[in-house]
Amino acid sequence: AVSILLWILLSAAVTFLAVHWFAKALEETARDPALRSPPRGSRRWWYNRILPIYICIAPIGGTFSRGQITPFLLMFIAGMFLATVRGKRFASGLWLAAAICAKIIPALLLLFPLLRRDGRALAGVAVGLFIGVAVIPTAELGITGAIQVHEQFADHMIKPALGLGGTSTMQREMMSMNRPGCQSIKAITHNYQHWDRETRPDTAGRFTKWS
Repeated sequence: AVSILLWILLSAAVTFLAVHWFAKALEETARDPALRSPPRGSRRWWYNRILPIYICIAPIGGTFSRGQITPFLLMFIAGMFLATVRGKRFASGLWLAAAICAKIIPALLLLFPLLRRDGRALAGVAVGLFIGVAVIPTAELGITGAIQVHEQFADHMIKPALGLGGTSTMQREMMSMNRPGCQSIKAITHNYQHWDRETRPDTAGRFTKWS
């Protein structure tokens, strides 16, 4: 019970920090001087930080109840954008690398530095990924242990997600279209195709996967 309480409190603090960083990025790039630097603690300052949390309170609560790392992922992405706004391009790449190490999906954000042709940010990503994927696991588990962990991750997560076989021990939790709380675009498309819950297939069709 104590561990759960501490994790929820830490998640709440990290969530507010992430929203604060997003707000700072918007404020520092605002064209209107009145919006650029609202006094700390003013009504506008609080609006910029509380309103996004209020709008997203339902998914935030779901994340907290399941003990997910989404708040930390949000913090990493917020750190990336804030560093970009402040011209700290290498640091922005490190933040993006941290997000990718925490969850693979943020790798899609590599398009951001690629389209900007930001070599320093890409260098930061490369260094961050090397540290997160190679250095830290090797320091903790040794070379053999790190390789085994990556192989298990690929076998249990990457291959099943791409339809390449593997051992999907987390099929229900990660890939089932009928799992509780599934809010992905793919799941929404799948549900529109199959309105009846009793006969709805548990796996998405080919069209849904690629739509």
